[in-house]
Amino acid sequence: MKALKIGLIAVVTVVLLIAIALLVFAATFDADKYKPDIIRAVKEKTGRTLAIGGPISLSVFPRLGIALQQVQLSEPNSDKTFARIGKLQGSLALLPLLSREVVVDKVVVSGLSAEVVRRKDGSSNIDDLLNGGKPGETSGQRGAKQTPPGAAGTSTGSEAAGAGSLKLDVQGIDISADNLGWTDEGGTRVRATDLRLKTGRIGEDAPGKLDLSARIQGDEPKMDAKVTLTTGYKLALQRGAFRLDGMALRLAGNLPGAAGADVSVKGNVESDSTQRTLKVDGLEINAKTGQGLEVALSMPSLLSSPQRSAEGTATVTFKLNRPDLALQGKLASPVSANADAKTLQLKRLAGELNASGSSIPQKNMKLALEGALEANWDKKTASGLLNAKVDASTVKTQFNANAAGAVPSIGFSVDIDQLDLDRYLPPKKDAAQDKAGASGASGAGKGAAGADKPMDLSALHKVNLNGQVRAGRITAYKVKLDKLAAALRIANGRLDLTSLSAGLYDGSLAGSASLDAGGHAAVKQQLSGVNIGPLLRDALNKDFIEGHGNVALDVATVGLTVPAMKKALGGTASVNLRDGAVKGINLAEAFRKAKSLLGAKGAQEQTASKSEKTDFSELSASFRIHDGIAHNDDLSLKSPFIRVGGSGDVNIGADSVDYLAKASIVDTSGGQGGKELAELKGLTVPVRLSGPYDALKYRIDFGAMATEAVKQKAEEKIKEQLKDKLGDKLKGLFGK
Repeated sequence: MKALKIGLIAVVTVVLLIAIALLVFAATFDADKYKPDIIRAVKEKTGRTLAIGGPISLSVFPRLGIALQQVQLSEPNSDKTFARIGKLQGSLALLPLLSREVVVDKVVVSGLSAEVVRRKDGSSNIDDLLNGGKPGETSGQRGAKQTPPGAAGTSTGSEAAGAGSLKLDVQGIDISADNLGWTDEGGTRVRATDLRLKTGRIGEDAPGKLDLSARIQGDEPKMDAKVTLTTGYKLALQRGAFRLDGMALRLAGNLPGAAGADVSVKGNVESDSTQRTLKVDGLEINAKTGQGLEVALSMPSLLSSPQRSAEGTATVTFKLNRPDLALQGKLASPVSANADAKTLQLKRLAGELNASGSSIPQKNMKLALEGALEANWDKKTASGLLNAKVDASTVKTQFNANAAGAVPSIGFSVDIDQLDLDRYLPPKKDAAQDKAGASGASGAGKGAAGADKPMDLSALHKVNLNGQVRAGRITAYKVKLDKLAAALRIANGRLDLTSLSAGLYDGSLAGSASLDAGGHAAVKQQLSGVNIGPLLRDALNKDFIEGHGNVALDVATVGLTVPAMKKALGGTASVNLRDGAVKGINLAEAFRKAKSLLGAKGAQEQTASKSEKTDFSELSASFRIHDGIAHNDDLSLKSPFIRVGGSGDVNIGADSVDYLAKASIVDTSGGQGGKELAELKGLTVPVRLSGPYDALKYRIDFGAMATEAVKQKAEEKIKEQLKDKLGDKLKGLFGK
């Protein structure tokens, strides 16, 4: 007993001496003396420059603690700052280390700022830190150098289990960051400011709570939103498992493509990496935008395990409330996800959409949808088949998409039985509205609403598209097409519409068209056997000519506004029609009036009238187009009693005409009033057409017409006299 007592006294004495020694060491230790050694070691190890502006505080027993202030770390081999920390403090309990337990008090980091950069070659400015201080090596290179399973230096399962006996217990983490940035030299730039992260205890099977808040801003993509996350958690670090209970994530602000958005995610998540299981239950996602759109997704349960794909049922509801448009719809499908294959399937997608409002010409629309979709998130591919029933129309679509490249690629095929787009498109502006819009744009400056508003064609650079469109019958802005077929391709900022063919107003259409992001456009079209009158009335709301025949176009232009494109138009055009009429002027009636107006001074101007027309049996003309002006000098119009030629210009940019037609009366008693015009046979009448399309005027120069008539009669009299004299001489010559 005495020996034991002496032994205990000795042990206590040694412990007290050690404790006194540690206290004296902690009280007299000057950690600042080691700053140069620490800075030098960091430089040698990483090539980075470490600066510690404040004092180093160190505690030794019973906890090894450290506190740093005004810490700054540079980029590798550069003086440029990578990260700053205003204050860093934490402590580690010493005695639990004897039991292979790492017990850490709350870790506090404040005033943190850092900028992570991913370079174009795939490397980043933190590769050396992730690689244990070896600069210049990317994460991909590190992965390639990893020792294969079972090789020397690799832990076996039992070894891992042994290592797992080291227990980690952190009482909490408290981090506040002023600015954390992420820049991808490929184009992405995002930063988090005012970030605050707080956790409860982090330990084996220890429940805790996490709170996160930050402001997320981005230049590309453009965004500015507040993010908050709260969740309960329980971690099983030894087997790599966790559970999140009552997770609530919210993003509010301006998100890419959605200004004034408010997105919330709620649910519970449980994962076990040892068992390779994932369970999600009670998942709810709700999103609102400042434009009145609301979308909600619910998934009661989703379970994944090695024996089966994750399966569940997802339902999406959405609605839009705007003064001119209201939408309400629902989509639902069984969901199957395979973590090994990295695929997601919507096996039986079905839903409906109802729309109503003043922006829809027919005031309401109903769409039923069914199909199937599949995506591979590793390969970044998706494909699907969708069948839509839109009122009385059926639209079948097949597509495949690949987002692995710099620009997403989409292939598609669309088949439509019949579709009247006028039931859903906003009404087309008439000429008066276009003029009012152009006038408003002029008053407000370029880019204002109206005809001068530039088109944004940048989307042609953001996708590669290749597919086919077929339609039994389609109507758009009153133009009716039958048996439409076309190939559509978008690549490198250019849209090409090729192999275009369709039935068109008793005839056919064939040709191509193209448009690029710079506003360069070209059209080649051949219209054969077309009834031109109804086509012009439906397509352009113009009613100035009728007839059946052919029209050829080969034109090109450039511009980002409609007026600019019209003024830059160039190329050729031709028209050949039969059995029709030119509306606005009745030449027969004009010539009948000419009998009483011969010799009148000057010319009389009259306004074209839709009730008047000049019939023709044949009409042909060709045009050379330059800078928006179409010039013609080979007009040929034939009717039973007149022939018309002429030359002049059609100013496409100004929507006006300046044309001189010359009409001649032929020797016939048939046709439109021919018997009454026998006295004017052979007379040529100049007719000047001028003015805008919708207020065309024409002038007949009756004075010039009278001069022509006198000249014609004088020529006829001379011819008769020469004929008589020549006849007398011939009689004398032959003795008759």
